[in-house]
Amino acid sequence: MSRFPVVGQSRQQRGWRLRFSLAVHFPARVVVYRFMAEVVRPAVVAVAAQLRDKGVDVVSRF
Repeated sequence: MSRFPVVGQSRQQRGWRLRFSLAVHFPARVVVYRFMAEVVRPAVVAVAAQLRDKGVDVVSRF
């Protein structure tokens, strides 16, 4: 199933098709771990650093 709308497809039709596609797509464990390492962890570290700069005692366990 393509994520690109077919010519003449209504917004409602694209909506349910996209929701269905997202509901049945489960990323592989390695993809999830890579996302956590490359996106989530740096974000947590950055937020923790900002909070520390404001004087908040922060402990992040990642």
